[in-house]
Amino acid sequence: MSIDYPNIRLIAKTMKDKNLSGKCITFGVQGIQGQYDDVKDILAQEGYNYRELTRDEILNDEITYFGNSLHQNSFFKMIGFSSVESLDYFPYEKPTYVLDLSKPIPPEMHERYDLVYDGGTTEHCFDIKQVFSNVVNLLKPNGRVIHTLPISGWLNHGLYQFSPEILSGFYEANGFNQITAIIIIRGIRKAYGIIYDPKYIKTLNHLRKKISIFFTAKKNDHVSNIAYHVQSQLAEIIRDKSEAKPSIINRIKNKILQSRRHNLLAMILFKISWQCYFNIQRISIYRNRIIL
Repeated sequence: MSIDYPNIRLIAKTMKDKNLSGKCITFGVQGIQGQYDDVKDILAQEGYNYRELTRDEILNDEITYFGNSLHQNSFFKMIGFSSVESLDYFPYEKPTYVLDLSKPIPPEMHERYDLVYDGGTTEHCFDIKQVFSNVVNLLKPNGRVIHTLPISGWLNHGLYQFSPEILSGFYEANGFNQITAIIIIRGIRKAYGIIYDPKYIKTLNHLRKKISIFFTAKKNDHVSNIAYHVQSQLAEIIRDKSEAKPSIINRIKNKILQSRRHNLLAMILFKISWQCYFNIQRISIYRNRIIL
């Protein structure tokens, strides 16, 4: 679990006008990439009105992912929180609470927090349904959640890799608003973000890179009964299948398959047109990418 430079930048970009304050809890103790001055520089570049810490408040972390870096408690105080707690299944990184997120959290922790930060813990928990329910229960009304979770290219990193819709669908079903989802694509030297759009997400399936999602949403009100959604895209496909007109690409494919002159050349031409279609979509996506 860590908050690296791209995620520090995304937190600053998405939270700089949200006036963060109050109590924060993290899933796992997050390793922060960089020292205090490094984090200050990124927050300043993004126009985040961070709090200057006193010397006593600047804590060093030698246990977690990066080692010899800024402690997460100092980071979250910089961005506005007065209290920072953590929970983990293992005690090794000295969390505030040793708890199993695959089980319901204690009732006394319900609606105590203004931010739940999950920097890559949910994928390691077997019962993700319970993890998401715990997030909702931990948050106060008007509290916020931030998830950074793997989408693809993280084979055997955790138990799961996630479709973005599990996040947007679940939180919408439970009355959350101000939803932002950014796909993070990591290259060898740079990372960049793309605003999530379900229409174009499949064009990223061919990338041989590590892809994750930065997701944030605001809890609108008390949630007494947790709701679980049905995948919207699947529901639309099943509902509209008999009425929907096939796409241009599928119409070309069907004509080739139905033709008596169906041959290898025709299939090659179809594959070329299919690749061109995807490349056009990728170009439109990359034009709006966020350099991290």
